[in-house]
Amino acid sequence: MAGFRRRLAPATFVLGLAVLVPLAHADLGGVPSEVLALTNVRIVAGPGTPPVTGTVVIRDGRIESVGTGARIPAGAVVHDLTGRTVYAGLIEPWLEIEPGDEAGAVADANPRVRPERRIVDALPFDEDLAKELRGAGYTTVQAVASRGIFRGQTAIVNVGEDPAADVLIPAAAQGFAFERGRWDERSYPGSLMGTIALARQSLLDALWFQDA
Repeated sequence: MAGFRRRLAPATFVLGLAVLVPLAHADLGGVPSEVLALTNVRIVAGPGTPPVTGTVVIRDGRIESVGTGARIPAGAVVHDLTGRTVYAGLIEPWLEIEPGDEAGAVADANPRVRPERRIVDALPFDEDLAKELRGAGYTTVQAVASRGIFRGQTAIVNVGEDPAADVLIPAAAQGFAFERGRWDERSYPGSLMGTIALARQSLLDALWFQDA
């Protein structure tokens, strides 16, 4: 099981009803269906939005309609959630995860240049972390390796009860950070200027290899 280091990016929380899907699977038996209808449920669609009692319709894993006038499609699996509340979930855009074992071929001699990593290979999440995130209102995260300048492919993941089955995008973006070593480490780069120089050289090398 990989270790984790949590760092929440400031002022970048995104709200959206679409991330209610993990709740539907985690709390209603975990049985996927093409169409789910959550009826008689108290709906809080976003900050400052008055709660209403209505229906949430989910088709093929996406929110189709929400509110008091939402029509229940024929053949939908209906769950009466009287007395329960659903909220728009928070999306954490930068959740740092220990990448774990890095044995095997690497793309660069510098240990801080690891574009070949796939953080999805470090899943599933530790359940305690997933439970903490859900308890704080987070339903979806972008997972990124916790170290490096070029950190490899990030992944967009729902934090349901089985995160390994909730991978939305296994290779979402190339993670990048202005990481540098301390002066007492005697490792390159040891300054922001050195980090920028290494990043530029890595990109130039990649273009050269592409042309070659």
